Order: sequence, then structure tokens, then C-alpha cells
Amino acid sequence: MEEDYNRFSPTQVLPEKQVSEDPIKIFYSYSRKDLDMRNALEDHLSTLREAGKISTWHDLQLEAGTEWEPAILHKLDTADIILLLISSGFIASKYCYGTELKRAIARHDTGTARVIPIILRDCDWNHPYVPFSKLNVLPTHANPIASWANQDEAFAIVAKRIRETVDQLNAQRLAEQKAEERRRQKLLAPRAVEQKAEWERLQREQQRRAEEEKQQQELDRQQ
Repeated sequence: MEEDYNRFSPTQVLPEKQVSEDPIKIFYSYSRKDLDMRNALEDHLSTLREAGKISTWHDLQLEAGTEWEPAILHKLDTADIILLLISSGFIASKYCYGTELKRAIARHDTGTARVIPIILRDCDWNHPYVPFSKLNVLPTHANPIASWANQDEAFAIVAKRIRETVDQLNAQRLAEQKAEERRRQKLLAPRAVEQKAEWERLQREQQRRAEEEKQQQELDRQQ
């Protein structure tokens, strides 16, 4: 069977890996008493969502018939950004404050998620007894959104800061992907050199055979 010399072409050795930009996953941790304010924030983040930069999730998106707690915890554990919508209702909620907050802070401590507290309404949160009090909160100067004369202005500031965080996470993700690609290329480099050498050897062999065939044809004509 005739050999396929082109299969060792050096141009096929190191295909470039496509760098992808998946949406940043955002999880809302909030009290149902603050549903109206969560909806308002969701509206202010719509430009990022429509641009494919983020995907957002909250408990009202649970599918019918699913076990709610494993589904919620899975979304929380896989989110890139966790938004804590803080109010007295949030702090009074055993599930928000007791379960979701503890899990969110644990992910913050391990560096696997960005946790952003957003102060919706006045409540007693700024002291060491509150786990998220060590984090930088939104909006500006931690003024509760409900206290702003123009709440849209407050939500716009929050949305801008979230957008900046999304851009930072995307830049970090891109840098990590490029570093991984460089590592992959480095590992493949010796194999690439071997394949190129084999390709060149086969090209020389092909040329030698062609010359031998040509010489044989000359001898046959002379006879």
C-alpha cells in the first residue's frame, strides 16, 4: 500500500486551541420579602445578560418536580459571583443566613467565588458577628438602596460595579486559559520536533525513490 507522506505535515502538528468565553454565572441569595428589589437589580443587569456576559439564577427558576435544596446548593456551589441581597429579612431567614451565607463565605475564603453583599434596606450588619461584614459592600458608602431618593441611581451604581467584576473575572479566566495553552504547547513541542523530523525524512525518501525510478526508466530506454 502506498504511504501517505502528507499526514506528517508540520502544519498539522500543533493546532491552536480556541479560547472560549463562557458567561459568568451569578447566583442571587435573597429573602422573598425583597423580591421586588431583586427584580429591579435583574433589570439593571439585563445588558450584561443580553450580551452573553452573564447568566443569572435564583430560586424562582427551579423546575417543577425537582428537589429544591440540592438544586439551589448546586447553583450556589458552581456560581462565579454570589450576590447577597442584604436586609433584615435576609438576616432573619434561617436558610439565607444560616445555609446560603455560610456556603458563600466558605467559597469566598477558598477563592472559588466572588461574594458581593448588596445592602437593600437598613439593618444591623456592620459588626464582627456578621460573616459578610468583612467584605466590601455595595452601593456607594454602604447606603441602603431603599434610602436613596432615586433607587435607579443606586441600582445603576451596583450594576456598574458588578460589570467591572465580570470583566475582571473574564480577564482572569482568559489569562488562565492562555497560560494553560502555553503549557500544552510546551508539552507538545518535543513531539512536534519529532514529527517534523519524520516528515522531512519521508520527503527525502520520497525524493530518493523518485530519482531511482527516473534512473531506472533511463536505463530501460537505453536497452
